Amino acid sequence: MIWMDHNAFMSGPIPSTFTALNLSVLEMHYSNFSGALPALDYRKIPDCNLYNEHFYHAATSRGNVFTCPLPPGAETCGAVCK
Repeated sequence: MIWMDHNAFMSGPIPSTFTALNLSVLEMHYSNFSGALPALDYRKIPDCNLYNEHFYHAATSRGNVFTCPLPPGAETCGAVCK
């Protein structure tokens, strides 16, 4: 289980080492993560939140915005790419 949500000061890429984990929770919403998402089976993570709507402000480009293309299933967790 990983909870790194609700913190505007958390930023940068999500480590690729996450692929070695068998996650039941991945909470990273309301933060400022970016870069390429690791290739996880996002559809199989029961509690998965990667969305960015709370901290996202167009003027400051804040919020989770990941590199396109997203890995399969990442959109089911609310991931957005640019």
